[in-house]
Amino acid sequence: MKKFTFLLMLILTCLLACGMLASCSGDNATASSTTPSSVGSTVDKQAQDGGEYCIHSFGEWIVLKKASCTDKGLQERFCHYCDARITMEIEALGHTLTEATCTAPSTCTVCNAVEGVMLAHSPVKIPAVKQTCTKEGLTEGTMCKVCETVLVEQVAIPCHTRVKLPAVEATCESTGLTEGEKCSVCNEILIAQIEVPSHTPVFVKRVEPTCEQDGYTQGYECKDCKATISGKTPIPMTGHNYVDGKCTVCKSEEPAQDTPVTGEE
Repeated sequence: MKKFTFLLMLILTCLLACGMLASCSGDNATASSTTPSSVGSTVDKQAQDGGEYCIHSFGEWIVLKKASCTDKGLQERFCHYCDARITMEIEALGHTLTEATCTAPSTCTVCNAVEGVMLAHSPVKIPAVKQTCTKEGLTEGTMCKVCETVLVEQVAIPCHTRVKLPAVEATCESTGLTEGEKCSVCNEILIAQIEVPSHTPVFVKRVEPTCEQDGYTQGYECKDCKATISGKTPIPMTGHNYVDGKCTVCKSEEPAQDTPVTGEE
């Protein structure tokens, strides 16, 4: 009894296998469905020209063309038993875009395609810096508060605006000055002027008065213009002291006195 059962099962298995081989022998068998199924699954039976059927069993998808950000792709899979196949499009992936900024528009990270435009800057003022006599100043500027791009450059303002102080020539009546410099903005003296004295003093000894000339005490006078600076007080001349027709001091003779005219011969 066991042997009979075994033989019967063997015969049925052989008949089933022969029938499946025959059904896959048709040249025009194609899949009836355009909707892909799971890998290895069975789809609807398809009639062949010879009246035979194939219970399709499809393999994995084979990518014929990869999808890109903007273009569709294409994939295909085949039946394990016949030449039936299913072809299907792969939807375009679409762009993977970055956010637009002040410095760059929205850009795809895959294909580098640019979409839209850059955002406008958000300007804020950079305050001016007042110049001092020891530190440069800066004009007002502008920058973007988001990306910190400088939109209007600041310009340096020099710490001093130099102007010359002309020299003043010294005289015997007034002092002089050397040439100097100052800042016209803050009036700080940059190169000091040095005073040039008005006189060049020299010591003068006492001069005694004479009969006909004044004298003076000792003191100081200007070397160049002889002007008295201090001391040198005048001493009046003494005049002649005539005795017997001669001056007792300078020994000069007394001048003759004119005889008055009377009109008599």
